[in-house]
Amino acid sequence: MASAGTQQTSGIGSFERRVLDASRSLTVVVDLDGRVSFASASIRDLLGLDPLTLQEASVFDWLHPDDVERAFTSIAYADEVRGIRYFPMVFRVRHSNGAYVEFDVLSSNQLDDPMIRGIVLDMRAADERTQYIEPIRALASGATYDQVLSLIASAVGRGGHLRRPAFVVSDRDPATGVFTKVVSALTETTLHDCVAPLFDGTHDHLWPDLAQDRRTSLSLDQLPSDLASFLRAAGFAGLRIGAIGTGTSVSGMLVAVEPELTWIGGIWPPGTEDHWVQLLDVATIAFDRLRAHSQLEHAASHDSLTGLANRAKFFDSLTKMMSRTNVAVLYMDLDDFKSVNDRYGHAAGDALLVELADRLRRVVRPGDLVARLGGDEFAVALGDVTLAYVDELLLRITDAIGEGLPAECGAQHMAISVGAAHHRHVANDDLSDRDGPSDTGEVDTRPGSSAGDLVSRADASLLVTKRRQRMRLANNAG
Repeated sequence: MASAGTQQTSGIGSFERRVLDASRSLTVVVDLDGRVSFASASIRDLLGLDPLTLQEASVFDWLHPDDVERAFTSIAYADEVRGIRYFPMVFRVRHSNGAYVEFDVLSSNQLDDPMIRGIVLDMRAADERTQYIEPIRALASGATYDQVLSLIASAVGRGGHLRRPAFVVSDRDPATGVFTKVVSALTETTLHDCVAPLFDGTHDHLWPDLAQDRRTSLSLDQLPSDLASFLRAAGFAGLRIGAIGTGTSVSGMLVAVEPELTWIGGIWPPGTEDHWVQLLDVATIAFDRLRAHSQLEHAASHDSLTGLANRAKFFDSLTKMMSRTNVAVLYMDLDDFKSVNDRYGHAAGDALLVELADRLRRVVRPGDLVARLGGDEFAVALGDVTLAYVDELLLRITDAIGEGLPAECGAQHMAISVGAAHHRHVANDDLSDRDGPSDTGEVDTRPGSSAGDLVSRADASLLVTKRRQRMRLANNAG
């Protein structure tokens, strides 16, 4: 009787062959030289090979070159011990398309069995295992946030026999509830663009109990009509959604666009439910790890009191800015800050520093960088800048500083002194504005060779400003 598997193992009857051929695992029987005497029909789906053409083929020819020696050693060891199943080993096996597929391989020495007379290899594609491991492995190796999210989305889409479009929805704005990042896998741009607006904060009524139930299904009838029409035309039946987070918090969502074949009225089959539980656990771990990493990274590069960039972050960013464009640095400090601490206390002094930081943030452009360098010293890095803009910003800062202060600052007003220095980038040297000091601060326009040199010149400019202020006060007093 013909069979989908190789034919030499006459001890395997038609019933057993059909059971093996129906299995998602791949069963292969080899001799001590690695020659194949039997391969189940699933080898077609898993490796793209025809089981009827594998007589006398060598299993070693299927392996990644780096795995061949381990396979030789494994079979040689199997010859020493009979009738024992060993722990699974992981091998990379070449698909007919040239790509390598990772398999978990469990061997059993049945050389003494007259009906088998070989070593039975039970081979299961490691896809389902690796889809849980890959995001964690990526986290451990320092992969980017987007790379980790993409791996999680891919794991959602790879569950079971079918591939389905999948998404990870993240970065929820605490003020609006809108998810600002949607990463997709196994999908086309058009489908991504159709699904992404579902998480813009206006459709949360579609999953009112998600925080409590953690999983839900949405049929096409429950979705916006334009999205439902698109999915129906593409052969999809609905969405499965899972909540990422702990307790009743939802920090993100896993979303799968389910084909009609596996929809089953939106019911969560046990296998699917187990798969999602594991994926949601992995995603929650990944989110927590990414959040902790982001918090550590932020703490290492920002001032804890004001939330501004710290000295290290400022110099790193300034160096990068100087390599590509004209840059100006404003260097400033609070006048008589020590007297505020002495008279009103350090809490008032801290409040004054926070107030200055907020006002600086308010007047700069989105691409400008404000930093607290230490104590009452602040700096602003301005990229792609002209001297005219420096003058304009100095006047805006003066106006902002002149506003009254809240009561917690102790003092009713603050005053600052500002110095400035400009770096001319040789590839973008089109400065046509005047050189020299402004009415508000001293502007040094000499070429700067490094970030440290530029900041030093801005600091020197600040000292000139302070000296002029003292001279003006002395003249007024006289």
